[in-house]
Amino acid sequence: MLKKNRELIFSFTIFLMLLFSLFISTFSGTVEISPKEILSGKIFDDEVKKTILFELRIPRIIIAFLVGASLSISGAILQAFFGNPLAEPYIIGVSSGSSFGAVLSTFIGINLSLLGMSSQAFFSFFFGLVTVLAVYSISYFRGEPKPVTLLLIGIIIGSITSSLTSIILIFKQENLQSFIFWMLGSFSGSDWKKVFNFFPYFVFFFSLSVFFSKDLNLLVMGDEMAKSTGLNVKFLRRISLIIATFLTSFSVSIAGIIGFVGLIIPHAVRVILGSDHRKVLPYSCFLGGVYLIYADLIARTIYPPSEIPVGVITSLIGAPIFLYLLKSSSKH
Repeated sequence: MLKKNRELIFSFTIFLMLLFSLFISTFSGTVEISPKEILSGKIFDDEVKKTILFELRIPRIIIAFLVGASLSISGAILQAFFGNPLAEPYIIGVSSGSSFGAVLSTFIGINLSLLGMSSQAFFSFFFGLVTVLAVYSISYFRGEPKPVTLLLIGIIIGSITSSLTSIILIFKQENLQSFIFWMLGSFSGSDWKKVFNFFPYFVFFFSLSVFFSKDLNLLVMGDEMAKSTGLNVKFLRRISLIIATFLTSFSVSIAGIIGFVGLIIPHAVRVILGSDHRKVLPYSCFLGGVYLIYADLIARTIYPPSEIPVGVITSLIGAPIFLYLLKSSSKH
């Protein structure tokens, strides 16, 4: 009964946070737009405000939600995959690998689109997958690694791909500043095309993750235990890796590298609701989405008219929490 009440209160809190984030993000910014202008219809007489509201702010808010939700789901899945609460796309280098793929596709000038996926998203997914496979293979070469070992290998692989990205950017001097700003995480280039391209894939992979959430509970118990229940562990690991990497890569190709979201959001959900993935995944999805809407709001309003990369905000919040979790895990 207590658990049910706690879940109900948590659901209601997230819902209120979502409503408030949508309201304040819609009406906050360099150009002031009031609810009265929308309710009275005056917004349609002002082309500038109409464009800012419908073509810039609203798609930006939706993209921020989708990216926050995707990174949180990816973090929760990777933590089950590695059996490690410190695993998340940014820390184990998947975001850096995906970023390298996106920059490489721009550098060699490939500009294709298939089923709503740009060449940047394809390259981002491929190199993100290569990165996470490299981290997994090296970490588990001599049996199950300690959390710190996984962390160090993730940092090393992430550093290598970040260095390769920097080398490419040295050769591609034009638009260097915008590239660096994008790599630090930004929603400034959001538009409806990106929303419509991203949304169907997000719904598909989120649904897939929820479908396998019960199996992820078994995977956390260890491969041997999971196999004894009749679970196809090899298939589950493959599909988990594809879901987590795809959601991360698509997010990186749109908004750059935004760190620690996949770490702190699933952890917060587990503290409140426990570690059942049937709850962790859907609640992480909504809490992560709301979290990035607020983070983006701070990034674009704290020092107007300039904008701070949203990845800087999430790192400032996430790094101390990461250190706390690292210290806690080293005690066990």
